Amino acid sequence: MFPITFKKERATYFLDCLLNGRPMLHDPEQPGWTVDEMLQLAGACFFAVAAHGPIRQAAAEQLQDRDYERPEHPEHKEAEIETLMHDLHAAIEFIAQLTQMAYDGDYDERYEALVRSGIQAVDTHVETSVVPVEGFKMAP
Repeated sequence: MFPITFKKERATYFLDCLLNGRPMLHDPEQPGWTVDEMLQLAGACFFAVAAHGPIRQAAAEQLQDRDYERPEHPEHKEAEIETLMHDLHAAIEFIAQLTQMAYDGDYDERYEALVRSGIQAVDTHVETSVVPVEGFKMAP
């Protein structure tokens, strides 16, 4: 279990900043960015990305040379949304790994300044499949 603190006012502030291209500042009641604030910002960003829905799935299918057809059956739509959520988590974890590598100084030996790839949660959603498109100096 991970403890959280959620403030509705901050959630709407973060969404407003994201939707309107405004800079985000930490909670003025705090001396800087707290773990709770960072989690709330991450949640707002996750929501904003997820709100785009499975539309991006078409681009992902193109990475694998497959045609994309939107499911019509409600159960298939539900499964597609569940898959999207798992893939988003996998993408966030991969970006976090790249960010940590940049922070630790290990990034440049494996990646170019710009990386593009497809990320997919596999089977158990514990494993991740990375489809390199650009910026990989060695296979993932």
